[in-house]
Amino acid sequence: MALHYNLAKVYSRFNSDEDKVFVEIDLFMDQMPAQVEMLYLGIEDKDYDLVKATAQKMRDKLDLFGMNVSYEEINLVEEWAQKKGKRKEIKGVYQSLNKQIKNTIKELKKDF
Repeated sequence: MALHYNLAKVYSRFNSDEDKVFVEIDLFMDQMPAQVEMLYLGIEDKDYDLVKATAQKMRDKLDLFGMNVSYEEINLVEEWAQKKGKRKEIKGVYQSLNKQIKNTIKELKKDF
């Protein structure tokens, strides 16, 4: 049983077509680590535009995969970038988001 994700929206989007669902899962596992890294670099460099753009890309996938906590966290990251906040204000949120995504990928690899 999945603890970090829920594929109901993925199955719904692809009308339960297993092949398309598996492709979407593979894309998530391939692309999400690079996006998390881009987010980290953007936060470290205070590149607010990069952070906003990356957060927007990630948001839809996090929602699609039923990652509600991560979805809320990515919204906080985007709000931080819009406000041009200080790094220390967002570090904890980023660390939690990173951990959630790593756990999800680990769980997806185990499940699929």
